[in-house]
Amino acid sequence: MVTKEVTIAEARNQLSAHVRSAEHGTPVVITRRGRAVAAIVSTADFERLERLRAAGPQAGLAGLAGGWDGAEELVRAAAARRRGPTRWDDESS
Repeated sequence: MVTKEVTIAEARNQLSAHVRSAEHGTPVVITRRGRAVAAIVSTADFERLERLRAAGPQAGLAGLAGGWDGAEELVRAAAARRRGPTRWDDESS
């Protein structure tokens, strides 16, 4: 994903242009003294981030699910599924 990087002053002076960039899929990273401190992203990207955060690390790869009907069910099913023994659990050393 291509991103733009701007200083706080540049972001302030050209906010509407940077918001348009984010709307069209190009996030804008805002820096202070050369360090990234914030970002302007599309609402779709923000909502995807919120879904990942809500799923938590315990959802594993299923936490990446989203964007289609029933994705939440997949995440719940994966989280509820008890993992069975692996083939290595039965092998003796």
